[in-house]
Amino acid sequence: QNPGDVLRKLRTDRGLTQKAVAEALNINRSTYSFHESGKTQPDFQRVTALAAIFEVPLGQMVEMLSNPEKTEQLRRRNEFPKSVGGASRDRPAPS
Repeated sequence: QNPGDVLRKLRTDRGLTQKAVAEALNINRSTYSFHESGKTQPDFQRVTALAAIFEVPLGQMVEMLSNPEKTEQLRRRNEFPKSVGGASRDRPAPS
């Protein structure tokens, strides 16, 4: 697994398109696509914005992107809540 796989998983778990994420970042879809494919790495400012978009604490986002293998291990142990960030702002957490 690579950092791009983490971004793709976060995006698809949220039901977002590459275009939607790119628009939220104010970049071209192809630029975001390069991040998911591993051709480029997002800079810290963009990682900060991605953490907000995906509702993931910044420290956790940095750790996931710098160590994608650990992210997969957390997910397998169920320590990786749905879409990492847990409940969405639009949906309340299950009771």
